[in-house]
Amino acid sequence: MRQGWFEELFGCDLSQYVGIGFIVHTLASTNAGGFDETWLQSDPAVQDIIERIPVTLITTIIDSYFTGDLRYFQQCRADFRAAPLRRYTFNPLLDRPAVSGLGQGRLVPVPALIDRKISPLGVWYSGFGRWGEAFATEVGELFEQYIGRHLALIPGARVIPEIH
Repeated sequence: MRQGWFEELFGCDLSQYVGIGFIVHTLASTNAGGFDETWLQSDPAVQDIIERIPVTLITTIIDSYFTGDLRYFQQCRADFRAAPLRRYTFNPLLDRPAVSGLGQGRLVPVPALIDRKISPLGVWYSGFGRWGEAFATEVGELFEQYIGRHLALIPGARVIPEIH
């Protein structure tokens, strides 16, 4: 992977992205799924964090990567009707776990989906969405090397590299 890919993808570094996700998850969890970025100015629990991550960056990341408005959700689920396999279809909350347009602030109906969004799986889907197959191939090669290094840690194991 080239240097700076994470910053190019999200507009911030990894620790900031994960920290912002934890802010949203924690505040939504303690406020019945509600999240209002104006709390960032007044909640003493987040003051140490906003000293390190500017509020403008926090709101930009939340708007750009965590939040979908009602129109977004309606477009993603235009054909939302009962069907036997509906549970296997795309759930737009996996991509945008916070919902705006339902009143003041945002609604985070399943705060655990914020955790998924900031996890390696969520980052992979974001990278794949931006760069497609090239991203998947590069991450796959890095993952193979990672697994090989871990297998080599097994006492007495003989690791045979991929055969071309």
